[in-house]
Amino acid sequence: MNYGFSLLWLVVLIVAVILEMRTSDVVAVWFMPAAAVAFLLTFFAGEDEAKSFAIQIFAFAMVALVSFVIFKISFNKKVKRFKKGKTNITALIGERCLVIEDISNINVKGMVNVKGSLWSACSVDPHDYIEAGTVVVVERVEGVKLICSREK
Repeated sequence: MNYGFSLLWLVVLIVAVILEMRTSDVVAVWFMPAAAVAFLLTFFAGEDEAKSFAIQIFAFAMVALVSFVIFKISFNKKVKRFKKGKTNITALIGERCLVIEDISNINVKGMVNVKGSLWSACSVDPHDYIEAGTVVVVERVEGVKLICSREK
């Protein structure tokens, strides 16, 4: 029996484990079971080493492919469970806020209070003048300004 192929698959398995431990990305997890199966097949090798190695390579490829597909399907199901919510600046879009300084695009002024934070603001309509005390809705964010419209 030639232990060279056994050693090869053992090294592939160890490298996959180390690679997976060293990275934060899932890059080699499907190679672990594939290398383990190929390693086990070395103990059932026949007299024809070339044919035996070809079987090991084929088994390695198939198990890696199946492992990848299973992992991808289960990972996608887990990701879909968590709805992607709004974060950071995009969380402000659609929020109601109170105008605390008159909004005038012509005079380039305006300020709103949204969720306890003060923001520079301007109106969606360039000719609209919105008085302090009015409730507006954030339509979009441009740089450090909230682009708002009157609440409907």
